This record gives sequence, C-alpha cells and structure tokens, in this order.
Amino acid sequence: MVTCNLPWSNASAAIRLPRDYGKLDEFVRMGVELEVAGFILFGGDRELTPPFLARLRERIGRPLLIMADYERGAGRMVTGMPELPPAMAIGATCSPEA
Repeated sequence: MVTCNLPWSNASAAIRLPRDYGKLDEFVRMGVELEVAGFILFGGDRELTPPFLARLRERIGRPLLIMADYERGAGRMVTGMPELPPAMAIGATCSPEA
C-alpha cells in the first residue's frame, strides 16, 4: 500500500515490504514529481531492503529521510536482523553496560 495523499510537498509516504518491492517506479515518481522528502519503512528483509533503498535514493537523485520503528532493533521490522529486548528489561538490569 502506498500512502501519500497530502496536499503539500515534502510529505512522507509508506513503503510496506515485501509487497512494495515491485513499486519502485511509483516511489520514484513520488520523490521526483510530488517532492516527497522521506519514506517510512514497514517490513523488508536483510538482503533486499538495502539495495532497494539505495536504488530509490539514486533514482530520485537526492538524500531521503528513511524512517522506521526500530525501538526494539531492526529485527522487529526487517527479517534477518537482530531484535533487542524492551528498554524496560534493559533498564531493570541496573547495569551501565546493558
């Protein structure tokens, strides 16, 4: 699903992976024609997501803000990446090394 219904430029759009891997041209159009400043990333995998985002940036021709909810590590959203324990669990250790 692509979300970009805002009437002003520099909005953001959602990329839902893996189902949006085939929509690169649509995201490029948003970045170029609609001047979308960034994308929020949902899902993906360790092997395909980095080259997908690199191609997106390259084809749009400028830096992009890529956002995601990684508070428990990239593994929470991206398959094959490590997941972290909740912040409360880390804090409960009372260890400065945690």
